[in-house]
Amino acid sequence: MLIAYAGLPPFIAKLAAQTIGRGFALVYSDGRPYMIAHDTYKAIGKGSWIGIPVPIWIMAVVILIAAVVLRYTTFGRHVYAFGGNRNASKLSGLNIRTTEMATYIISSFCAALAGTILSARISSG
Repeated sequence: MLIAYAGLPPFIAKLAAQTIGRGFALVYSDGRPYMIAHDTYKAIGKGSWIGIPVPIWIMAVVILIAAVVLRYTTFGRHVYAFGGNRNASKLSGLNIRTTEMATYIISSFCAALAGTILSARISSG
């Protein structure tokens, strides 16, 4: 919202969110790492299914969903238009604020998924 509606540069917004998140994590954990002992959670990062690691399966599902959304939906065409030329997509009538915010939300979800897989692999959070 800071980027799409307030016009804040993406790098500055990312640094602010990162500082807030790290501060929250430091206060919550008292500066100590948490060891994860739940075997089901660790299986997300270390497990395998039919000989293929679970992170590879997760990556394949995310890529498949992204390919379908970008290729066959209106939202995908809006993302391509927005990524190609922001001003042209705005002049053609696209709601660039909504598209921009949605792409940042999807990117944040993918980063959270990657963080979950990493914490499951190292058994620490």
